[in-house]
Amino acid sequence: MTGSTVTGRIRRAATRMVFGEDGRPRAVYRATVAVLIGIVGLIVGDAAATLLPIEGGELKQAVQSVASAVAVLSGLAVTAHYFDHRSLADYGFKQTRGWVVNVIVGGFAGVTVVGVAFGVGMVARSFRVVEVAPVADVSSLLPALAVAMVSFVAVGVLEELVFRGAVLTNIAEGVAMRSINTTTALGSAWLVSSLIFGVIHGPLGYLPSGASRLGMLIVWTTAGGVFGIAYLLTGQLALPIGLHIGVNWAANYVFLATAEPAVVRVEFHSRALWHPIAGLPLLAGLGVAVGLIMGYVAWQRGSLRPHKSILQATEELNG
Repeated sequence: MTGSTVTGRIRRAATRMVFGEDGRPRAVYRATVAVLIGIVGLIVGDAAATLLPIEGGELKQAVQSVASAVAVLSGLAVTAHYFDHRSLADYGFKQTRGWVVNVIVGGFAGVTVVGVAFGVGMVARSFRVVEVAPVADVSSLLPALAVAMVSFVAVGVLEELVFRGAVLTNIAEGVAMRSINTTTALGSAWLVSSLIFGVIHGPLGYLPSGASRLGMLIVWTTAGGVFGIAYLLTGQLALPIGLHIGVNWAANYVFLATAEPAVVRVEFHSRALWHPIAGLPLLAGLGVAVGLIMGYVAWQRGSLRPHKSILQATEELNG
């Protein structure tokens, strides 16, 4: 056996390890690159917020989030084109009139999640209401609430593009390439993307007062699962982005905020199971969100099967 033959075999083996039969990098690499782009985006956002002379917590957070989102959108646009051979629109990032409506519907559903958590927590005495902003003073909170909304819109776009658009889609395609049926491919991708979402939020996510890391891991993973259901049922990122925005905004500034500015400011009492954010109250709200999502999609489409755009992509690969 000549040296050139050995080299050729090694090169072919390496190519098979990196590239699939469709000529693209294998799905696991495409999904991994998307997650790495998300992490790099967070670093870019931190750098922007640190280097720019910005005063005010909400404004600094907004600059950080927007810078991160711009970095991630740019990075994913490049990798989607060269690695995935598609565009961001193929991930479900399409800004149409119906798309905007779904973002708004998702936003209201997200606020409802936290409203349910507030109600359950109040019944369970998981917190104490410290302050409720008088109606006359709510107008003074509007600038901070608006800036915070900008921040959470950026976060919602960033994270849903990465975890649902790129990661879930590519994992589903990777599983489908192994001739596994479409339902199993989508279910596996949904589960794995939800777990990745939860695990990455472990060291990077905010830990509320009195919350345990384990409790938040369960909540983040469950939230990722709910966002994933919204994505699978609609084939678009609009509904999960709206849900993501609504949950973050309401939990931090409307119902369960522990710091100013906030419409209702509380002090957490319960830990473990009954912690308002890291326990059963928010999990109950997420359960209600699943019902709302399914009802809305059934009303829109008359079906609760995964959306045809996602089904077609995996079925084509499944042969």
